[in-house]
Amino acid sequence: MKWGGNIPALSAMNVKDGIIKFNEDTHYGSIELYEKWMTKGDCTKGDIVLTMEAPMGNVAQIPNNQKYILSQRVILLKFNEKLVSNEYMYQYLRSPYFKKQMNRYATGTTAKGIKQKNLIKIRLKIPSLLEQKFIGTFLSAIDKKIGFMERNII
Repeated sequence: MKWGGNIPALSAMNVKDGIIKFNEDTHYGSIELYEKWMTKGDCTKGDIVLTMEAPMGNVAQIPNNQKYILSQRVILLKFNEKLVSNEYMYQYLRSPYFKKQMNRYATGTTAKGIKQKNLIKIRLKIPSLLEQKFIGTFLSAIDKKIGFMERNII
């Protein structure tokens, strides 16, 4: 199938610095391409995308409920909202601890990558839902303050 359409295709190049950067060589696909490629479900606002290689370990949250096509090096993580806070997992997956765990299971020399069968071996530290929400909200507020200060410095 050919490119063309209005559905953004997210590659590892688009997932950087905790956000999805649409100005980074974004391709667009048709509904036919979307239906062929996205067979395991749709992205929804707050879901998490994780890059599996080149570069490995970049994380972002889906910003809205529109359709997205995910490339081969990007996976979508959906969590049961009764058990896991997306905001907490977003912060957790960006942590040095999780990055270290990913590197432990990664393969490759020049461009490190992790296979899904190895990714699921990583043990996650998940506190109570109340603690998750507190941690996620707290760290997100810090991220926003840092972003505000960075914009004002430049």
